[in-house]
Amino acid sequence: MKRKIFQKTDLKISAADLLLNETLFHNANGYIGVRSCFEEGYPEGISGIRGSYINGFYDFISMPQAEKLYGLTEEKQIMLNIADTQSIRLFLGDEEFSMFSGKVLESRRLVNMAEGFTERYVHWLSPGGKELQIRIRRMASFARPSLFLIDYSVTALNFSCPIRFVSSHRGEVENFSDLS
Repeated sequence: MKRKIFQKTDLKISAADLLLNETLFHNANGYIGVRSCFEEGYPEGISGIRGSYINGFYDFISMPQAEKLYGLTEEKQIMLNIADTQSIRLFLGDEEFSMFSGKVLESRRLVNMAEGFTERYVHWLSPGGKELQIRIRRMASFARPSLFLIDYSVTALNFSCPIRFVSSHRGEVENFSDLS
């Protein structure tokens, strides 16, 4: 059986590309779904749609119709955004990794459909000259449907210093709605 792997290289990232990539590289298994935002987040002024969703949890919002016709609903269901559990910040000594600082030497994302994961690879040079490679694999488990996993690995190429991960869970989330 031939493996299906879809890959995208993204050295220059626009806001529209971020939103598209969050959708294309999401992880889901029919029970849980997680948009593929950068684990480290985006800087001030760049917005994405950070979202984690569990199937079956919905809210009702108003959906005004231009005309009151039979059969047109006045409300719709939206999936609730649950606690954000995908935030991981990486510190190399006193420097913090960000796709928006330093120099991104190489960056790519892929979807491995045969093995059921997405991957983000970044070869990065920090503002202070530390060079490293980062590989982040994410998956929503089919064996345990409520399980979402992130495997985060770092390879230091030209430096030696403490590396620290700060993982956080954010409960104050908002639901995205395309209604104004």
